[in-house]
Amino acid sequence: MHRDLVCSLEPGNYLFILLCAENAWQNIKSDDLCNWVEKSYRWTNYHRCSLLVLNSGHDIDKQLSPLLREYRSLSGLASIRYQGDNHLFDIAWWGE
Repeated sequence: MHRDLVCSLEPGNYLFILLCAENAWQNIKSDDLCNWVEKSYRWTNYHRCSLLVLNSGHDIDKQLSPLLREYRSLSGLASIRYQGDNHLFDIAWWGE
């Protein structure tokens, strides 16, 4: 993905939003996901841009748990859950 973006435009000062399918991460090993997060962190710092990844899913805790140890590579981690008639916005942490 990183290489494809650079081929298409100069990514400086852009906000990229990656909207994933509900099952996008289910077959990816936790270590591979964490490596991708670290690589994306270095890439966005180098190009001075931002990447927001949006992913829906029913078992969000299972998807978030491998990312909790990646707090150095993420600017934030949050989830939105539907509970009854309300939405619960749960922020694990949010940085600068």
